[in-house]
Amino acid sequence: MPVQLRDYQQRCVDTIIKKARDGIRRQIVVLATGTGKTVIFSHLPTLVRDKGKKTLIIAHREELLDQAKEKLLFVDATLKIAIEQGDRRAKDEFPNNDYDVLIASVQTIGRENSKRIKQFDPNEFGLIVIDECHHSTASTYTNVLRYFDMVKGEVKEKHGRILLGVTATPDRADHIGLDTVFDKMTFTYPLRQAIEDGFLVDIKAHDVKTASDLSGVHTRMGDYVGKELSEALNNPERNRLIVESYNEIAPGSKAICFAVDVEHTKELTRVFNSAGIPAEYIIGDTESEERKETFQRFKDGTTRILVNCAVLTEGYDEPSIETVLMTRPTKSSVLFSQMLGRGTRLHDGKEHLTLIDFVDNAAQAASVYGLFNIPKDIKTGKQGKLLLEFAEKVEKLLEENPGFDVTTITDWSDENIEKVIKEISIFEQAKLPPLVQQHSRYAWEAYMDGYRVNFPHSKDDVDRECVTMVPDMLGLWQVTHTILIPSVPSFQNGFRRWIKHKETDIGTFRDIGNAFQAADNWIADNKSEHSNMLSQNSKWRKDAPSEAQINLMMKFNIPMPPNLTKGQASVLIGKKLNEKRMGRG
Repeated sequence: MPVQLRDYQQRCVDTIIKKARDGIRRQIVVLATGTGKTVIFSHLPTLVRDKGKKTLIIAHREELLDQAKEKLLFVDATLKIAIEQGDRRAKDEFPNNDYDVLIASVQTIGRENSKRIKQFDPNEFGLIVIDECHHSTASTYTNVLRYFDMVKGEVKEKHGRILLGVTATPDRADHIGLDTVFDKMTFTYPLRQAIEDGFLVDIKAHDVKTASDLSGVHTRMGDYVGKELSEALNNPERNRLIVESYNEIAPGSKAICFAVDVEHTKELTRVFNSAGIPAEYIIGDTESEERKETFQRFKDGTTRILVNCAVLTEGYDEPSIETVLMTRPTKSSVLFSQMLGRGTRLHDGKEHLTLIDFVDNAAQAASVYGLFNIPKDIKTGKQGKLLLEFAEKVEKLLEENPGFDVTTITDWSDENIEKVIKEISIFEQAKLPPLVQQHSRYAWEAYMDGYRVNFPHSKDDVDRECVTMVPDMLGLWQVTHTILIPSVPSFQNGFRRWIKHKETDIGTFRDIGNAFQAADNWIADNKSEHSNMLSQNSKWRKDAPSEAQINLMMKFNIPMPPNLTKGQASVLIGKKLNEKRMGRG
């Protein structure tokens, strides 16, 4: 029975075929770890065979070779598959060269002056697939592509071969672009989309702050220097914190732990076991049989923690993993997403993946937030957040309030976010009108359907002065200097109503920019002693609100968020007074 592809997998296969027919011969497709990259490219060799050609699949690790063969046979059991790697030779299994697919180790056929690659006739092959193609800029891959006449810019003849690269991320730590190998990225299916569609589990991210300092750790080839990183991080305090955090956040869960190097791997395993948590490790030197037995104990739950360093980042699929312990910081988004992807696959009873990321001082490391377009300086804290919901919350906040610094928020509860949105709204309302900011150097406030600037005064002054700018019935801007005097009698509570005593016409203008310019010039010429106080940049505007302002804001029921300034309070009070003046509030 044919394997039923998921919708996005079928769309990917269809896109690859269509783009090849359109003449795009070097394609790259990007799909999140756990979404079935191998299943997708496993549907292509049958099509290639039907056209009388073979398929070459290149990978850099033994696990990937065997995984590819398993998936190919799962998709089409009639395929004849040869492996060229180490002691395994295609000609031994298929002396008549009648295989359909060749799965080869890039180290075996791609090393300089390799004789083993010479046995393969490029003209027999119609498709070349590079698994985990973010490695494809390496010289070993270039050697293979050159032999098969597929190096970009060096093709010697028209042969119609297709090069397909598959990866979870096209980024590289050394910033060498994959566009040097491929022509176009033809399909993407990112992590967040896969979670939203229900094909991967959501991620609950926890940030655990450590006391370790990475300021002295150098960078080489785009990532931390391993030896220096180990010296900075492999210490009793941090290792103890890792175990304590696991016990606090995800006790008893099945966890994969990524360590810095072999020594760190072994030490973390020892510390976990000393705490009564069954742990084992896998390193590069772990024998094949021992590795299989360790994997089985981890799979059946006998082992709760599986520690490794740079071994299980690719080609290891264990859907029952519930927790990822990111104890090895990296600047590589590729490596980070690979480590994270070990735990995002669906599994019965698994509601989400728990990610515990250990954050060190002065670290400039990749994080999960970038995969969700969440600003990198935001941290979920030790309590953790489900990232899909968290990302939507951040996006909504930024959509409604562009430019707001979301990194200032420490409490992301619904109640606090609602409060923050209200405060942001208040701060937006507390800004001077846009036309004032654009055309004037003074802090005009809203007045009627126009603007007004009030001159400073003392309690003993018997009059008040202001300049107003309001539109007349024809839409022309009338600029006027007005002197106000108190009406008689005053109210018993001491409140006085001010009435116009004298008006001076400054001018009438069709353009508001010209009106502001004329008003500003009049103030500078006639009231220069007040220019600094009236300026939008006056120092007093940055002070805390006065007692009188606070009382007025309370009276008018104007929200007063922390860090509100005297200038902002002045704008808010002015707007409220103008609403009342115009019968709107």
